[in-house]
Amino acid sequence: LDFIDTLECTEGIQNVGHLKYNLITRQACPKTTYICSVTPPEISEGPAIDGSNRIRKSWELLTEAEDTPAIYKDLGWRQAMLPTITGGSGVDTGVTRRPSQEAT
Repeated sequence: LDFIDTLECTEGIQNVGHLKYNLITRQACPKTTYICSVTPPEISEGPAIDGSNRIRKSWELLTEAEDTPAIYKDLGWRQAMLPTITGGSGVDTGVTRRPSQEAT
């Protein structure tokens, strides 16, 4: 993600924002989603939250939200995590998911 954050448009590379979006949603997010889906929450919660926070930082750099008030950043992040079909950006880090409770 550190490298992705430094990418900029040049003569030879155009539409870097779209490239960053794809790298975040198709490379970074699946890693935390996978960890959350195969590891018990008591083990994965800390690393998954750290990963989600790092992805959020890259997302805010991509959307140029550094001067946005915190409350709007939070709302923007919540909307970004929604599926694209519901108006979000599909940034799914898997952190908000929890395994279903089995009936006892």
